[in-house]
Amino acid sequence: MMETISITNRGSIRKFVDDVFIDTIENIYALCDLKISYYGVSIAYKNTGQLKKYKRGKILHNYLSNNELERINFFSVPDDFVTVAYDYLLSISINYKNNFMTATFDKNIINHECIEEIKTLLDTFMEKAYMQEIYTMDKEETPLLYAMGIKNDFKTLKILSSEAVKEDYV
Repeated sequence: MMETISITNRGSIRKFVDDVFIDTIENIYALCDLKISYYGVSIAYKNTGQLKKYKRGKILHNYLSNNELERINFFSVPDDFVTVAYDYLLSISINYKNNFMTATFDKNIINHECIEEIKTLLDTFMEKAYMQEIYTMDKEETPLLYAMGIKNDFKTLKILSSEAVKEDYV
């Protein structure tokens, strides 16, 4: 069994393309002592399916600033990986089209002290109010399918918390 822990936010996602976006994503990986290995994008009406080796720069910036960007996924994989879909250590998927973002961690790499900090970083992508769920499940059941709401009969799914995140009133 390859257990994962996921943090999924459902609601309106802010679209921003400056360095803060990439810095924030990279910081989440850094909290787990990881670097991003690959990324993939989906742009409306274009076949952009294949994964690209991760590198900051103009190409990534152009994808992020494309108004037709539907989703972007980032992956960290070990050197000896076979398939990104099952061998990732940390996957972050931002889905503008379906209004959710999810970070899925291999259970062995997430440091529980970091969860609050990671939740705060993920929060910067969201418009308030939104729903946040934290759950564990086996990687083979594809946590992304649960995050997308495609199916819900998962044998290994355990919901740890589910809450509405509202405006901060000062």
